[in-house]
Amino acid sequence: MKMRSCFAKVSLRLILSFSLLFNFLAPGKALAFDVGGLIGAVISSAAQQASIIKWIHYYDTDGREELFEAYKDSFAARHDPKLNILLGNVVERLSNEVAKKDISIIDRPYNYFIALDKRFNAACGLGHTMFVNEGVFTFINNNEDQLAAVVAHEMIHGQNDHNLKGIKKQLSTIFLRNVIGSQIGNYGGQVLLNIATINVINTGITKPNEWEADNLSYPILTAAGYNPGAPAALWHRISESAEMKTKSNFLAKVLSPSTHPGSKERRDNFSQKLTEHSKNNVTVDATTGEIKIKGQTFMTPADIEKVASGKERAYMIAGNLASLYATGEELGEAKAHGNSVMIGEKTIVQATANDTSAQELASILNSIK
Repeated sequence: MKMRSCFAKVSLRLILSFSLLFNFLAPGKALAFDVGGLIGAVISSAAQQASIIKWIHYYDTDGREELFEAYKDSFAARHDPKLNILLGNVVERLSNEVAKKDISIIDRPYNYFIALDKRFNAACGLGHTMFVNEGVFTFINNNEDQLAAVVAHEMIHGQNDHNLKGIKKQLSTIFLRNVIGSQIGNYGGQVLLNIATINVINTGITKPNEWEADNLSYPILTAAGYNPGAPAALWHRISESAEMKTKSNFLAKVLSPSTHPGSKERRDNFSQKLTEHSKNNVTVDATTGEIKIKGQTFMTPADIEKVASGKERAYMIAGNLASLYATGEELGEAKAHGNSVMIGEKTIVQATANDTSAQELASILNSIK
């Protein structure tokens, strides 16, 4: 989800500490471009680069437990039994699904912890090291389905080595910066230096990486039995968050459209996946929150103050329906049990005082399905 700029910098800083080559100070002015000096710089820097790459692979494999401890020290892990059990259950369920197609996860299971940080952030770094900020749990009200959407996304980053590839790309940029920067002086050198360091400051995870993580995480999430509407609900929650409207807010920075897909784009992508998962029976109108089944209106959920907007609820309710339609079997009879509308043992929606009554919703559902 890639809200990971600080995480990438820490891992990179740890790896790069083995060489004085990687500094962010401008080189001294050179009187002239020295071809002989450039060749020497290339040889010297290339040797150091090879050495650093060896360390990167070490921390991604045999040294990953050391890296895990270093991350926990850097990010101040929170030891909350309830939250750790919740996160552990999610990681286990998703890992079991990943293992069915990629057995490498058995040799490198995910090391994870909850970071003592109030901001909405999660990341997966080298060695399958994952953290989820305490702020994620607060933001989603400890909703397990939405937490699973976050974790599944990060697992795809890990399984596809997005962080490892990003660090190597950054390393190459730093390598060129030091070779060129050491040989070109005056203002021209400074300009080249500034251009070359742009990719070092930014994270190594790209927009295509983000789309890949979104798209590949969805089948894992649904196969593990989580709500098919949870990712769309999460991204709608993010898009409508009042905090996102302030330029100084952390969420606004880490989800910048220049390096990440927009939150509404991601919501709509997941909404389309929800519809496809339902075998094209269930849709949600992003503008109104209206849920339709086979083209007929089922309901438009109301807001629940300080809990969830009606539109966010719409994706979760539609997800409950989609999980039933995905089986390809005919839906059983919908019944109202108090404020709940159920089909068999599956709760479809818990109606609030501002929703259509559970009894009427059950009747509507039975007339459509």
